[in-house]
Amino acid sequence: MGGMKHDFRQEPEGEAADRFREWLEQETISYLRRCLGDWEALKGGVFLYVNWAYEAHMPEDQIGRLFGKSFVRAGWPQEDESAAFDLLEFLAPIAEATQRRKDDQSP
Repeated sequence: MGGMKHDFRQEPEGEAADRFREWLEQETISYLRRCLGDWEALKGGVFLYVNWAYEAHMPEDQIGRLFGKSFVRAGWPQEDESAAFDLLEFLAPIAEATQRRKDDQSP
């Protein structure tokens, strides 16, 4: 998984925002497929996903919606979705705090 940059504060909609969402969805689906059934690997993928989303200042409703769509498209069983969202909700504050510190250090 490599990083693509976008700032939803500057451009909440439009072509660049759509490209970022598409990129993030495809990267997430690809990672989730590779770790299908491996909860330890899933933790890393969820953290990368949520970290990139917060780095881009993506609105929280979009973060959850895009993750759910990616999780289903990756082929994870529906019965695992609730636990995956619990993991997302656990890791989101960590990613948010990390991004806040980066923002505070920016010139």
